[in-house]
Amino acid sequence: MKLISRTLNFNVGLALLLAIVLTAPSLSASLENIVKKYDEKFKTFNREQGPGIAFMVIKDGKIIHQKGYGYADIEQKLPITTDTLFDLASVSKQFTAMAIAILEEQGEIDTNQSIRVYLPDLPEYTQSVKVKHLIHHRSGLSEYTNTLFDEKGRQHICNDDIIEYIKTKTSLQFPPNSRFTYCNSNYALLASIVAKVSGMPFEQFIKKAIFFPLDMKASTVLSTATTKEKANLATGYEQWPFFEKCKTLLVDQTAGDGQIATSLKDFYQWIVGIEESKLVSAKTVEKIFTSTGSQPKASSGYGYGWGLREVNGHKVVRHTGGWRGTSTYVAGNREQKLWVVAFSNYEYGLSVYG
Repeated sequence: MKLISRTLNFNVGLALLLAIVLTAPSLSASLENIVKKYDEKFKTFNREQGPGIAFMVIKDGKIIHQKGYGYADIEQKLPITTDTLFDLASVSKQFTAMAIAILEEQGEIDTNQSIRVYLPDLPEYTQSVKVKHLIHHRSGLSEYTNTLFDEKGRQHICNDDIIEYIKTKTSLQFPPNSRFTYCNSNYALLASIVAKVSGMPFEQFIKKAIFFPLDMKASTVLSTATTKEKANLATGYEQWPFFEKCKTLLVDQTAGDGQIATSLKDFYQWIVGIEESKLVSAKTVEKIFTSTGSQPKASSGYGYGWGLREVNGHKVVRHTGGWRGTSTYVAGNREQKLWVVAFSNYEYGLSVYG
């Protein structure tokens, strides 16, 4: 296999994406020029035998640019297209939070209630943790990935294992709502709550309540996806410059904190579905993009699976995702109805700064 002639750093991180989101909205010609610049930059991946990137810009509900670059599978020389599926990693959290918002709007979930109302098997020390604390990463729960990954003899990790892990602890890391600490355990528990309240597996609810209404036909939840559903999934790579295929990890059977797979085409439907309030009311959409509790900076926060930030007077919503063989990013300036989306099948493909 040919070695890549330069360090594989797509430089499509926070600085680059926010440059598009924040500097172009006033002039369509300016946006067109910026997109053209990065289209030319990304075309280099079509000339190199390595993984690549899927890149999309949306303005006023319309696709300005939607294109794939590089290989979805190096060995088979399959190009990345707008139909290629990518593991969203933590960008998946916005789907989990939307599931909660849907049930909340239906009156099935009260986010001010203790999580033990919905998951009564959780230990007593979690009584003070409310559902909203999970949503906004203010629960004080321990991070399961710091421990379960290292257990000898473990063959897999599923959501029930995370609940059992929470049971092994005797106290919270900090009082609920006293500070923000990003924690995957929060969103794994939210997925368990969705399953318990809806009476159906989490992945089934996601398909029924989100994918189907938005016509996201190709999207799936990887933890339970069939071989057919994963047929168009980009192969994940690591270890530049040789690009080894990433092996399946124990966590590949969890859901809620990751595991959503989608394409640029389907993700466009997701963005439009949010902006047009197709799944929940406009009032609930605004709640999704609202933080809660005191924040370390007045310009930052975390909503329903979305990071919130103010940059140079612009309100930006965004999220990153990073896992073995995948890196993802979405950023939006909702006032200008401008969105930038980038998916890569190389785990360091999207270098995120700031």
